[in-house]
Amino acid sequence: MATNPYFLDVILNMNFFSAFIITIILLNQSGGAQSPPEKNKSNAIAMNVSTQKENALAHAIFSALVKNEENGWPAMYPTNDEFKTILQRMLHEQATELTKTKMDEMLQQREKEAAVCYKNEYRELMKQAGKLGINWKNAVFEKFEYDASPTEKLNLLYLNGKIFFSCKQQQFVIEGIEAIEMESGYRLQSVKGIKRL
Repeated sequence: MATNPYFLDVILNMNFFSAFIITIILLNQSGGAQSPPEKNKSNAIAMNVSTQKENALAHAIFSALVKNEENGWPAMYPTNDEFKTILQRMLHEQATELTKTKMDEMLQQREKEAAVCYKNEYRELMKQAGKLGINWKNAVFEKFEYDASPTEKLNLLYLNGKIFFSCKQQQFVIEGIEAIEMESGYRLQSVKGIKRL
C-alpha cells in the first residue's frame, strides 16, 4: 500500500503531536492481520518471546499508573531513533519527498514537544481515574487482551490492547492501547482512556 502524498505533506508541516496522530492513522491503514504462521518449534519460541514483550508492556503501563510515575511515562514511547525508523519504514515508497533536512526538523520538533504531549496523556488518564474513584493503591491487575498483527510492508508488529483491572470490587479497563514492536520491545503509540465496566 503506497503512502498517500497528502498525508506525507501533512506530517512534514505540522506540530509533533498532530504529526504523531497522523503517523498512528497511517500505521493503522497500512496494518492488517495476516494469516498466522504454521506452528513449528521455532515459531513457538518466537511466540513465547513475543508474549513476554506484550505482557511487559501491559505491566509497565499499569505499574506507571499505580506508582504515579508521570516522569517515566514518556520512556514507554519510541525514542527519536525508533521514531525515525518508523517514519522511514512508513514513508519508504515516498522517500524522495522526505528529505534528510525535513526528517531532522521533525525529530528536533519531536524532541521539544514529545515529553509534554506524553505527560499530558498521562495526566488525562490519572484525571479519568480520579473521576472514576480509582485508588491505585487498591488496584489489582487482572489480564491483558490484545491483538498483535504484522503491518503491511513495515516488518513490525502493531498491537491493540486492553488492560483489565479491579479496584475495591469494581471492574475497570484501560482501553485503546496502541503500540508498535521495536527491537527493544513494544513502544506505546497512544492510550485512549480508562472506563468502568
